[in-house]
Formats: sequence, structure tokens, C-alpha cells
Amino acid sequence: MIKAGIWDLGGVLFTNGTKLFVNDISQRYGLDPKDVMEVMDGQLGSLYRENQISTEEFWTKAISSLNKPDSIEELNNQWNEKYKFPK
Repeated sequence: MIKAGIWDLGGVLFTNGTKLFVNDISQRYGLDPKDVMEVMDGQLGSLYRENQISTEEFWTKAISSLNKPDSIEELNNQWNEKYKFPK
């Protein structure tokens, strides 16, 4: 009897959407990709992935950290659209 399953989605089952998003945002706004990755995958990103902060709180802080005016909805949609099944 199987009692548990482990799935590795990002970069295995799906493309690495965060990496693609970081590249896009960095190019669009002339930001250092390392700075954008630190926001997305650093402490703030960890709090979000661990469900310790809401989507709105994550994006509000991310936008503030990156000093960019995009809307929460726009950035969240752009990030989610980067996750696709690899071909």
C-alpha cells in the first residue's frame, strides 16, 4: 500500500518558471537577475512557498524590494504562466 508520494514539479515535471520569470523581469526593467532571484527564491520566496505569507503580501513586498510598479495580479500571472510542461 502506497502511503505517500513525493513530487518535484519545478524543473522536473514543469519548466523552471521562476528562472524564466526572473530572466524576463530582469530584462524588462534592467535589473540584476541575482537581485530578482534573491526576492523570488530568498527568504521572502520561502515564506510564500511555505504558506507563511499571503500572495498579496508576497507581491507587495516583492514589488517594494524591486522598486517596480507592476500590479500584483500582473506579476503573479506572468510568474504562473512560465510554468509549462517541457516539450
